[in-house]
Amino acid sequence: MKRVVLVSPSGSIFKSLAELGLDDLDPGATPSLTVLCWGEGAPEATSIVVGHDDSGTLTGRLRRAVQRALSGSAAGRNLHRLTPWDGGSRMWRAVRRSPAARQALQEAGLIVAVERDSILTAWKSVHSSLAPDAAAVYGLPSARTVLKESRADD
Repeated sequence: MKRVVLVSPSGSIFKSLAELGLDDLDPGATPSLTVLCWGEGAPEATSIVVGHDDSGTLTGRLRRAVQRALSGSAAGRNLHRLTPWDGGSRMWRAVRRSPAARQALQEAGLIVAVERDSILTAWKSVHSSLAPDAAAVYGLPSARTVLKESRADD
């Protein structure tokens, strides 16, 4: 597996990259890590900034107000997931607009959805022409298992 793409909108993955278990690999077998996120990352992995945090803008404040209003019930949360203001939809749109992010996903052997808002991006990437040959998983434990299995196959 040459490239692993981690989709982490908040960038929280940079705090727990060690959980992926790449330290025990041979230097030649270590896949390159790319993180797709809203903001700058850490030096441990290449990060591709696909957009910006709009929470300070009028649209961002309105989006957050609607989200807070709808988050009180399961029906409201599901209703919010259907809107274009949903975090997963916003991330998917941002990735599609970014040529660097699209290139990284096309070269990926494994796409890891690290957060809830990254699941849609991982799923749509492997079920479209963007990354049809890649595997997609949710969470670092699943990614670690796939990486171990790919090492065993090599």
